[in-house]
Amino acid sequence: MDRSTQFRSTATSNPSQASHGGLNTAHRTWRGQTQPQMHIGTMPFLPDPDFIERPDILTLIRDGCARAPHRIAIVGMGGIGKSHLAIHNAYRIREQHPDTWVFWVDGSTRERFRSSYRTIAERLDLPRRDDPKVDVLQLVSEWLQVEENGPWHMILDGADQVDVFFSTQNPLSSFLPPSRNGTIVITSRSIDVTQRLVGSERDILPVPPMTTDEAHSLLRAKLGNNIDDGETAKLVAALSYTPLAVTQAAALIDNGRVPIRQYLNEVQVRSQKKVSIPNKDASH
Repeated sequence: MDRSTQFRSTATSNPSQASHGGLNTAHRTWRGQTQPQMHIGTMPFLPDPDFIERPDILTLIRDGCARAPHRIAIVGMGGIGKSHLAIHNAYRIREQHPDTWVFWVDGSTRERFRSSYRTIAERLDLPRRDDPKVDVLQLVSEWLQVEENGPWHMILDGADQVDVFFSTQNPLSSFLPPSRNGTIVITSRSIDVTQRLVGSERDILPVPPMTTDEAHSLLRAKLGNNIDDGETAKLVAALSYTPLAVTQAAALIDNGRVPIRQYLNEVQVRSQKKVSIPNKDASH
């Protein structure tokens, strides 16, 4: 599923043009220039109103950002809720520290990474950003290293591919500078990539499936409380307590297209078919 369909998007697909609740788009510019009271940043997603708190994980994310090198990786399979956790944490930072710039960077490809940095350069109104002789990656990287520019927080989302960040020429990892006034949260499905990006295993946070109570709460948030607890318990268990799977199920059930019991039966049938597929290597 395309990542943009998993979150409530802002009013425009271009985060550099979003109104973000009607706030004036005043920006901190280059060194020594005036600073606004609140920074808009480049978050392309609004907070999820149905977000279910996972306090233990969120506490570990905050603790990881607080200690040097001020970056932490959230690692897990697709659909486990990594990006939701990072986005929720980022909005909490913006609420508690409105003078902090919050940036979102798409780490899935080199092209999308560069596009995200260009959006940051535009949001910051950086001089020479439109100069074809200027590397926008280097321009933003230099801004991030200047302490006078104030605190910033970055989500590097979908950093799954080693060759995206560690190519032989101009590796993108070099444009994620260490900074005493900046923090980075990386979401990834790859332990290899995150180990190389954060440099320490203690700064890699595996994200497990939701607990039973968390998965129940998510389904209730989507469908309301007038649902059968017994069927709900069976359904979230059949979906392996995976947030994306629960959300997708709720969307079909809420639209009246599929009753809970029917959806549960379909999931169970699919699971049985997977189990019944013979293992070709078992006889060797």
